[in-house]
Amino acid sequence: PAPARAMDPIAEKILTVARAHSTGCTDADIKARLPPEVSNTDRVAAYNLLLTRGRLALRRREDGTVLYQEIPAESAAKTSGMTVNERLVYGLIEAAGNVGIWSKRLREKSSLHQAQLTKVLKALEQRRLIKSVKPVHSKTRKFYMLFDLVPAKEITGGPWYNDQQELDTGFIETLCKLIGRFLKGRESADLSTITSFIDESKVSLERLNEENIQSLLDIMVYDGDVEQSPSFDPANPDARGTPTFKIRKPSMPVSNALTKTPCGVCPVARECTPDGLISPLTCVYMTDWLDTDF
Repeated sequence: PAPARAMDPIAEKILTVARAHSTGCTDADIKARLPPEVSNTDRVAAYNLLLTRGRLALRRREDGTVLYQEIPAESAAKTSGMTVNERLVYGLIEAAGNVGIWSKRLREKSSLHQAQLTKVLKALEQRRLIKSVKPVHSKTRKFYMLFDLVPAKEITGGPWYNDQQELDTGFIETLCKLIGRFLKGRESADLSTITSFIDESKVSLERLNEENIQSLLDIMVYDGDVEQSPSFDPANPDARGTPTFKIRKPSMPVSNALTKTPCGVCPVARECTPDGLISPLTCVYMTDWLDTDF
């Protein structure tokens, strides 16, 4: 009993040192800050005590160096009863955040054999501490993250992918049509206004931000359904304003002699010059029109 009590101050000192190194510290870092009378045996015993209580986690650098990292008391309660290997793997998965860590990378960083790692992962999944996800960019790979985390959009593909991680074209089309109907009822609207409208419509279970809505507007501009133009401030004509969006009205050319020529409906007619890159002298449409038997 007496030696066990004597380890407590050493363990506390180790935690203090580890706390000062948010990314973990080496055995040499800890040893340098312990009293000189602390033996290697006592130091190792303190490590084991902290590992058993879940207050210390093991990490590995790229070069294989072992790092010790403090685990807060509230987090330690979640990992109580874990084996050393389970804590090691749990810590690596926790550090990966909502991006997750590839199973192969997990094996490399933990230095566990495949059979050992499989056993550990199964135990952690059964306790609902971790979960596996398959990223949309590589469905053959399995990534692991903490059970309660929402996967990052790099993993799920964002709001445009369904539960089967397939591009949800129907959902995208529905949103584009909804934006189109919204714009038809007004002269124009900026990105913030359109985003607020989509949010209030509750058409998406996942909240869509301005970046998401901008990607939809880009599609609509590219398809020719919507026009984008910067706002204009008469007081500061040189300043670039916030872009606004409006429905693109279909052109209704008046039928006359000019509109019946290729030039009358050509979208680049203003750039057409006799000596330019776009020229009536080299225009295949003009040549075909001239060859037409009226």
